[in-house]
Amino acid sequence: MPRPQRERIRGAVAGGARQPGGQVGHEREPAIAHRHHQAGLPDPTADIVVRRVRRGLRHIMGTAPRRQAHPLTVVEIGELVSRIELATAIGVRDCAVILLGYASALRPGEISALDIADITAKPTGILVTVRRSKTDQDGPGAARRSRPRSAPAD
Repeated sequence: MPRPQRERIRGAVAGGARQPGGQVGHEREPAIAHRHHQAGLPDPTADIVVRRVRRGLRHIMGTAPRRQAHPLTVVEIGELVSRIELATAIGVRDCAVILLGYASALRPGEISALDIADITAKPTGILVTVRRSKTDQDGPGAARRSRPRSAPAD
C-alpha cells in the first residue's frame, strides 16, 4: 500500500477512536473497507500498519470488557427489601415489584409492562402473564409462576 494512503487510513482509524461510544477505532473501518471492495481495490484496513495502530489505540485508550452483573442473592434481596419504608404506598409498590421480579425471574421491561390483570393469585402461588418480552416480541405471550417460598421475604 502506498505510504500516503496508509497515512490517511491510519488517521481515519485514529480519528474514529476519539468518537464517543463504540469500540476503539472501529467506527470508520467497515465503510473504508466497503468502498475499497466496491472499487476492486485491496482492503487497506487489513494492512499490518493499520492493525498495529488499532492495537495501539486499544492499549492506550483501553477497552474494558463488558462484564455481566451478578444476580442478587436471596440475602441481598432480603436486605434490600428490609430497608424499604412500608408505611407509604410507594414503598409497598417498590417492595412488591422487587419481590415479584425476583420470584418470577422477570426482566425490568417485562415488569414495567405488567398490568394488574396480568397477575392472578393461585393456591400454589402467583401466575404472571407476560404479554410481550425480549424473546417473544410477536408471540402469544407466556405465563410464569411465582411460588411464595421462592421470595426472600419469608
